Amino acid sequence: MDDDEWSSVEKILRKRRQDIAQAWYHAISPAADHTEGTSEVRARLEILWDHAVEFLLDETLGLNMAEAIGGTLAALDTPQPDTLGRSLETLAVEILGGLPAEQAVGLQPRLAKLQGGIATGHGRAARESILSQQKAIHSELLDTREGVERALRTSEAQFRQLIDLLPVGFLAVAPGSGRILMANRVALTTLRSSDPEEVIGKATFDFVRPEQMDLARAYFARLTPDQPASEFSEDVMELQDGSVRHIEFSSRLLHATDEPIVQIVFRDVSDRKRAEAALRDSEQKFRTLAEVTPAGILITDRNGPFYANPGLEILTGYSLEELRHIDWTELVEGETLSQLRSFLDALDDEHPTLPIEFKIRTKSGESKWVTTSWRPIELCGERVWMNTTFDISPRVEIEEKLRAYAKRLELFGEIDRAGILARSKHEIALATLNSISELIGCDRASITEVDAANHSHAVLAVAPQVQTTIAVGRTFRLEHWKAVMDNLKRGIHYVADLDHVHARTPLQEEIYREGVRSYLSVPLSSQGKIVGVLNLGSFRPDAFSENAQETAREVARHVAIVLRNAQLFAELESSHQRLEELSRQLVLVQEA
Repeated sequence: MDDDEWSSVEKILRKRRQDIAQAWYHAISPAADHTEGTSEVRARLEILWDHAVEFLLDETLGLNMAEAIGGTLAALDTPQPDTLGRSLETLAVEILGGLPAEQAVGLQPRLAKLQGGIATGHGRAARESILSQQKAIHSELLDTREGVERALRTSEAQFRQLIDLLPVGFLAVAPGSGRILMANRVALTTLRSSDPEEVIGKATFDFVRPEQMDLARAYFARLTPDQPASEFSEDVMELQDGSVRHIEFSSRLLHATDEPIVQIVFRDVSDRKRAEAALRDSEQKFRTLAEVTPAGILITDRNGPFYANPGLEILTGYSLEELRHIDWTELVEGETLSQLRSFLDALDDEHPTLPIEFKIRTKSGESKWVTTSWRPIELCGERVWMNTTFDISPRVEIEEKLRAYAKRLELFGEIDRAGILARSKHEIALATLNSISELIGCDRASITEVDAANHSHAVLAVAPQVQTTIAVGRTFRLEHWKAVMDNLKRGIHYVADLDHVHARTPLQEEIYREGVRSYLSVPLSSQGKIVGVLNLGSFRPDAFSENAQETAREVARHVAIVLRNAQLFAELESSHQRLEELSRQLVLVQEA
């Protein structure tokens, strides 16, 4: 072809540059549209196409350029060897298909050289790539082997460090000979050694007393490869130095290497055994003390009471099983219940409480005063509460008697002062009634003066000062006077419940309508003579106990004496006035 024809071919090829590159691209990689880097590969192929056009049009260019194009294709990892031929055929068809026949025929020799050069360059580059990959794989294998060996050494060091940090003993033992292959720090300490060289390589039987060797050999002989790790068992190990160690151990036969080994994990529980023995001894001492002490002891945790000593069962009348199912507040009588609730609300898990006193009602219905305190204690590793309760009823009873006695003395002082200062029977009687309700619980009280000549009573004082038909100054004529006086001379006249009196007297009916259910009449006697009556009434039936009746007698005796003294003083003063009047009259007579 002449220069004009070559120029025409160049224009056609340049014009179809992108179409030929696109067709070539699809021939090289049919799935390229679905892969990443599609545009980049297509751009590279267009550049290669430009080089191919230069090769086809310039006969001075040797096969090196064609081979370079093939090497570049290999570097792109496309096409694969099985599609290279098809891609070159597609390239030739696309190039020749757009040229006139004469020009296509003239270009075929050069095109054949281009195809051969591309194939040669692609093959050479592919072989070099394979050799490079093989070298990289070999190098990686060498690095991997060294890494595995290094990792193995590191893993073994970490394993040894790990077992040395374990809080339990670890031994690796050959099953037949019992030879120790590995021992951690705790195991060395248990075997009374600080140097691993003193233990590694020796048989475990060398560290126990001769009478235990046969037992150790029999134990190793029973182990089988398919046997799972045993549960922790407890045994006593007697060492050569004569010391005895209590141990818990678990073992398993493993095939981790060519030879089987026995892995033994154990812990020395000698200290725990000593602590348990000391705890049992302490518990026995506590139980002995708790069961003989007269105090009630109750121990509770978050789930409720779990121990009650005999003293508490005697104190309350309830067994431990019954105490588990009742609320302690149900045992407390009303007047002290609020104090107990405040006391329980103030409990905490750190500090013992101060003793508190309250009143309980036992299973039999008896009332008792008790003092109780709570203390948090540690028991078997758990925080529990120990309650100690003492029966203080005798002490409280004595204290109440002393307070009542002091109150009586105070009342007697008031009565005496009224007798000395006021010298009025009404004021003496009123002072008595104002204080007697603090000694004897009553809702109504009165003192009447006996008029033996008229067989009647006159009301000296009434307490409290409420609207009542039994008013101060009222006089009652008593029928059957002799019978009433004889009854009072024998002592107290007590009616426990007016509801049970079917034939009530008019006076009884009168006080009954005012709400009185029980009443007490105590004679005020002085020198064998009844000078008045102390009357106490209550809105409750059977309100006056024997103790209250005895207190009423004592008050009545004292009031009678004061009233008698006041009466004598009044008589003395009257006599003195009469003498003065007689003296005055005598003087007048003499002067006349």
